[in-house]
Amino acid sequence: MKTTGSVQEKNGRFYFVLNLYDANGKRKIKWISTGLTVRGNKRKAEAMLHEVLLRYDETGELPTGRGGAYEKVDTRTAKPIPAPVRTASKSEMLFLDYLNEWIQIHKASIQTATFISYNQMIQGRITQYFKPLGLKLCEVTPQVLDEFQEKILLDGCTTNTVIHYHAIFGKAFKDAVRKDYLEVNPMLKVDRPKKNTALAKVMANYLSHSTSAPSTISQHAAITALTGPQEDMQVMKEAFEKRRDHLVERMNRIEGVSCIKPEGAFYLFVKSPVENEKEFCEVCKQYNVLVVPGSSFACPGYVRIAYCVSYGQIERSLPAFRKIAEHYNLV
Repeated sequence: MKTTGSVQEKNGRFYFVLNLYDANGKRKIKWISTGLTVRGNKRKAEAMLHEVLLRYDETGELPTGRGGAYEKVDTRTAKPIPAPVRTASKSEMLFLDYLNEWIQIHKASIQTATFISYNQMIQGRITQYFKPLGLKLCEVTPQVLDEFQEKILLDGCTTNTVIHYHAIFGKAFKDAVRKDYLEVNPMLKVDRPKKNTALAKVMANYLSHSTSAPSTISQHAAITALTGPQEDMQVMKEAFEKRRDHLVERMNRIEGVSCIKPEGAFYLFVKSPVENEKEFCEVCKQYNVLVVPGSSFACPGYVRIAYCVSYGQIERSLPAFRKIAEHYNLV
């Protein structure tokens, strides 16, 4: 006779309700926690029930409801068959106590910054979430860990932050299995969030433009430059004009290359001789000339050349520009 069962709700969570029969056909009903909350998990619970029933019919084992472990069950009583008596395991310690012990043991073997980061995460969100649950190490299921990840995502954490929590749990449970505190690592069934590289790039750009600024000493220097004697400013202005005019004139001599004289900048935007200006920048590097793609400044098809260097250095760079022009058969 195949074993039957159903999924039932109790206290906001799903449970397996199994019909177990002994050799005389007498039925015993057994309730087992799935570890799943009711909301949005019915199909998952039903799929898990199917696996549980198949395994019981094949092996006589049922899930313990703790960390994905299974155990033999007495069909007469529907209770677990007692395992051989053994010394109390650390699997019975509170999960938070285990994590705090684990991080202290590894303190000497990891970078200081990593230790500080992991410890703050344990003392912060992990403790806030798991302390009210009061779970033992052996009671932490993949479902509980999944729910933790979903919770902190809803609280505003980025997927990149959740990946760090995933790493902590993965390492901690891997050690627990290695030391025989657990039979199964529940993190093997917990998906690692996909890193949001596009968002990270956008946020990095935003951060660099919103928090980066001239240093305090530079700001005071700027005030002095604006309010103090202007004689040196005139000398600098003339020097920049000389560099600009010379570089603009020499760039415009090259067929296929053109640039507009800037009115108040320390750089030129020069038309790239090829459509992909990034490719042009790479070729320039081969001749020890550093230019920046215009697409970085919302100006695709151009490259930026700075002339905030000495007049002599500009002169010395001109032969390299000629070689680059020859590379593209412009001269």
